[in-house]
Amino acid sequence: MPLPDLIGSGDFATPLITVDQSRSLLLVAALAALVCLCARRVSTAEGPLLVLVLAAATLVPPLLTGHASSHSNHGLATFSLIVHVMAASAWVGGLGAVLLFRRKSPAQASVTVARFSALALGCFLAVATSGLVNAWIGLSEGDGVITELFARGYGWLVLGKVAALGALAGLGWWHRRHTLRQLSAGRPEAFRRFAGREVLVMIGAIALAVALSRTPTPVPDFAVVDPVESAHPHAPSGG
Repeated sequence: MPLPDLIGSGDFATPLITVDQSRSLLLVAALAALVCLCARRVSTAEGPLLVLVLAAATLVPPLLTGHASSHSNHGLATFSLIVHVMAASAWVGGLGAVLLFRRKSPAQASVTVARFSALALGCFLAVATSGLVNAWIGLSEGDGVITELFARGYGWLVLGKVAALGALAGLGWWHRRHTLRQLSAGRPEAFRRFAGREVLVMIGAIALAVALSRTPTPVPDFAVVDPVESAHPHAPSGG
């Protein structure tokens, strides 16, 4: 419903409480507020870890109510999606934190970037593995993985994400091969140029991910017949 119609209906609160997606977003808002409060009061070395755990938990509720929860292999689909989103968030957010830290502590930039590179490699492997698993599960719901990969919009979006991930892998190789050496040699502009390119590719990958999350997974063109129901057409359903 359009928002003005919903507000004008006088029953604005009921959908927020009864619909799974809206309940998950309300939980996200509450956890995000808690993250903000805790982040402003961090005063110990262990404090950031608590904030990190809360921030990671904030990502989870919408993932439990999306397309992955409706797959036949919904347990693996949901788990792989959670790993995928958390790893991608750590990767993108970590790059933003490094860029911010470089401006405040330029003398430690080379050490910070080198440490983040190790984290980024782990995030890349987690994103790639979980993404391939989730895409395979989604595509297999239709008329076959290879067929669906080129037949529908869902498959084309998956191919676009694979291409974006390949571009990020190439940028990571270049970064380890050249940018880290240039940064250690006192050339900070090399990292700025690299980070600018990586951010652009990340924005494209995230845009594809949003489109993919809004695209229903494929369904087979033929009717799936339950052998139990076909053998006992008048048997009551459920159990």
